[in-house]
Amino acid sequence: MNTSYKDYIALFFTITISLILIYSNENKQIQTFRMSVLDGTGWLQKQVHNIKQIKTLKAENERLLKQNAIYSLKLIEARDALYENDRLKALLKFKMEHEYDLVTASVLSKGLTRNVNTIVINRGQIHGIKRNMPVVNDEGLIGKIFTVGKNYALVHILPDPNFRVSARIQRSRINGILSWEKEGICSLLGIHQRADVQLNDLIVTSGYSSIFPKGILLGKVVSIANHPDGLFKEIFITPAVDFKKIEEVLVILTPVQNNVFEE
Repeated sequence: MNTSYKDYIALFFTITISLILIYSNENKQIQTFRMSVLDGTGWLQKQVHNIKQIKTLKAENERLLKQNAIYSLKLIEARDALYENDRLKALLKFKMEHEYDLVTASVLSKGLTRNVNTIVINRGQIHGIKRNMPVVNDEGLIGKIFTVGKNYALVHILPDPNFRVSARIQRSRINGILSWEKEGICSLLGIHQRADVQLNDLIVTSGYSSIFPKGILLGKVVSIANHPDGLFKEIFITPAVDFKKIEEVLVILTPVQNNVFEE
């Protein structure tokens, strides 16, 4: 046997015998020493136990954090599904209240067409979509089909300087042209100074168009002023549709014409 192994074995037996003698000895000094050894050993064991407990608590904390994250994601998904369900219910209600032949579509992204403000929807030629068909939701007019592919289409939307629509003051039945002015605001053009128009009047499509049916909500009057030339009023409208939040739309399947920017 290797000499070092013999030394270790001898040392082990020596320590063991010493401990036996210490614990079997009733001498006061030995007892005091034994208590000190016991206290030291107990303290060490306590520290080891605490370390193990900390590791266990850390692992449990990580598990709870992961579980909490999973529950939070499920809650967000459930809430999002609830909001989607509410939007789809509103669209279904619109479809039931109107006699239009409608196709439901989801908004995929903002369009990439330069100089024309558009959105991309997941419906195209195979779904009966054609150029210039009106696009709405339960809030009001969104725009009209601009370009059509087999499965997708670009929608030219109201928040665009090129967009024009024949409009009517719902209460007084006075007609004008609605166009985009700036962020969140449209102008109602061609309204004479003596015309009957008031704040909060609702503006709808006039129906003087081969594109847009009459009565689709466009917005509400928020400002009226005399135009500098003294002939027409300067009227500003807030759009009925919140264009930052649209996710689903309805395409009205109606006869169309070729002109994209005018009715």
